[in-house]
Formats: sequence, structure tokens, C-alpha cells
Amino acid sequence: MLLSGQIFHWIGMVVTWWMGRLAGSEGLAVAAAVAPFEQTVNVIFLAIALGNSVKLARAVGAGAQDGAQLIASAGLLALLVGVVLGMLGAILAPQLVRIVSPEAAIAPGVHHYLIALFLGLPATSLTQVLISSVAATGFTQFGMARLGLELLVIAAVTPLAMSVGFGVAGAPVTAAVAAALLNVLTAAGISRLRVNLGLGSEPAIHAPFRPRYWLEILGLGLPVQAIRISQIVAFGIYIRMLLEADHLSAAGFGIAYRLFALMGNMAWALSRANAIVIGQNLGAGNRDRIVKSLRWTATYTLSFACICLLVIPLCRPVVELFSNDQRVVDEAMRALLRIRLAMVGIFVWQMLVETYMALGSSTRSALLLTLCSFAGVAAALLGEGDPIERATRGMVVDQMLKVVVVCAMLPLSFFGVLRDVRPRSG
Repeated sequence: MLLSGQIFHWIGMVVTWWMGRLAGSEGLAVAAAVAPFEQTVNVIFLAIALGNSVKLARAVGAGAQDGAQLIASAGLLALLVGVVLGMLGAILAPQLVRIVSPEAAIAPGVHHYLIALFLGLPATSLTQVLISSVAATGFTQFGMARLGLELLVIAAVTPLAMSVGFGVAGAPVTAAVAAALLNVLTAAGISRLRVNLGLGSEPAIHAPFRPRYWLEILGLGLPVQAIRISQIVAFGIYIRMLLEADHLSAAGFGIAYRLFALMGNMAWALSRANAIVIGQNLGAGNRDRIVKSLRWTATYTLSFACICLLVIPLCRPVVELFSNDQRVVDEAMRALLRIRLAMVGIFVWQMLVETYMALGSSTRSALLLTLCSFAGVAAALLGEGDPIERATRGMVVDQMLKVVVVCAMLPLSFFGVLRDVRPRSG
């Protein structure tokens, strides 16, 4: 799970690298400007995927036989959402450009990128559902191989697509084509190997249309993803604030944010693996293994957080891979050094909120964590300093407030639920 999550973020890093190398600082500014929209649609599909993986893990732990049908139902929901969002996004792209990009120099690039992104959503919509579903069975190596192959395709084809006339839109075009081909192969593999994966013998084609199941998985997945959507909205506000100053600051902050997300993704991957283990043991009624899983996850999570704190000051050579412009590099490093404290925060809160989601008790904490992001925005908008100082201050306030909230919710959302776990009879 850790490696799979890292590869997923490396895909975004590779795209950002090509944007910087082939389109310069304006390409990096475009990458930063479109990031809120990319992340928002990804989070929506992730809500479906994570809700389904929690239900699927419980089903696998309880020995149910309709696992393939659950995957097919979640996949159908993701596809329908992808079609609707794709159509709306393509129609509203000009208005979205005006919202996020006050600088005229990058507006055409942002517009072309968004059109390609939204038109490709039906192809990319199934990726998260399929990977998370297989991971929920315990076969986590699959996600690593699947995403590794996608990374290789995108790394090789993106520069060609950008060079033959697509421009910056070559990145989302490549991602859509790669996802469409790999998702067809993945779905066929799951159907063929469903018994070996512990999904049961019932064919996936039976009863994929399950509105009640859709509401259940959205009820599990959306509260947690609402937290991430609020963070994305905050990031969009920070980017607009930076673009109003100049696109070089926005480009530097965008690189810093990518690296921050890459490191923070280690926390998400560990938290996701822990949530799957908790879901399976919740289905089996094994309380002791739930506690043991959280204890080990906390140990690894805090260890990785400490490593990241030590690594961040050494990241300048990595940042220089993205841009030859020293102003962009300087702004990126300044942002990274200022958000170091937020690193511990993102590791801790993601671990606990994913645990609460697996136990079905994340709604209360999700609401409070969403408000933390807007508290961070308030700290950025009302505080003093240049745009980089204000944006990074908002991020630190946001992450540290989230730590306070999730720790305060432990008695109710973890121990309170754990008391009601009973061993499964038979």
C-alpha cells in the first residue's frame, strides 16, 4: 500500500516535471492552477473507492460471496459520476479558468488542460475503485504493479503528446488513454480471479445497479473526502492569492505542495492499509487485532514523519529538477521549510480519521476537520506577510488544528465503537 500510494503521487510529480521542462515556469504555474480541479475530481472518485473498500473488506472478513458484485456496483457508480462530471466540467471550463487564474498569460493553457481533464473523466473514473477493491482483499501488490505500469506509460508518452500539438493538455490526454486501457485489463482480471481473491463465486454482472449500496459507500467515503475537498478549496485560494502576485511564486508553491503531498502520502498509504486490516477484523469481530493494527500503524507513521522532517531541508536538488529558474526554486524551498511543522500534523490526522472511517464513526470528526481548513484560510487571509508566508501559515494552522480534533475524538470514535465489537459466531 505504501509503495502503491507513492507511485500514484509520482505520476503527478512526473507530469509536473514534464510541464516545467517543456513549458517552463508558465507550465509549472498551469500545473499549480489546475491542481485543485484534478484533486477535487480525484477525491470524489476516492470517496466511492474507499467506501466500497471498507464494505468489501468487511465482506471478505465475514466470508461473503458477492464481493465481485460489490466491485461492479461501485464501478458503475464511478462511471456514471465520471460521465456527469466530465460533461459539466467541459461546459463550465471557461468559468473555472476565471475563478482560479487571474493571470492572462497562463489562462489559455489552464483552459486547454481542463477541457482534456474533464473529457477524460469517464476513462479515469474506474481507476481508484478497481485498485482499492483488490487492495481490500489483501492483495496489495496488484495496485503497485498496476500503478507502476501507468507511471511508465505516462512518463514515456506525455512528452510526445505535449510535443505533437496537445501542449500542456498532453498530460491529461495521456492519463485518460492509459487509464482506459489498463482499467479494462484490470476489470477482466478481477472477474477471472474473483474466487482466488476471496470475492466469492457469484459473477460480477449480476445486479450491479444497487442504489442502496451506493448510498452506503458514499456515507462511508464522503465524510473523510469532505476533509480533503476543504483542503483543496484552501489550496485553490492560496494559489489564486499567489497568482495575483506573480506566476513564479505560484509555480514555486506548486512544486512545494507536490513534494509535501508526496511525503504526506506515506501517511495516507499506511492509514489506508490499516483501515483495510481494521475493516476485515471488524467483519470477523476481532477486537484485539484492531487495536494491534492501530498501534503498529502509529509507530510507523510517526517514524516516517520524523524522517520527512529531516529530509525537507535537503530537497533543493530535487526542486531544481523541476525548474531552472532560481526564483522558482527559492520560493519552493522557502515554502517547504515553512510547512515542515504541518508534516507531523498530516501524518497523525490521516491515520486516525482513516481508522474512524473503517469503524464507521468518521462523520463527526470529518465535519470538524473540514472547518479546520477554513480556519487555515482565515489565518492566511487575515495575517501579515508576503503571499508565500501567508499561504504556508494557513497550511500549518490547518494541519495542527486537525491533530487536536482527531485526538480529542479518540474516546468516542475509536474506543466507544470498539466496545461494541463482538466475535463473529461460526
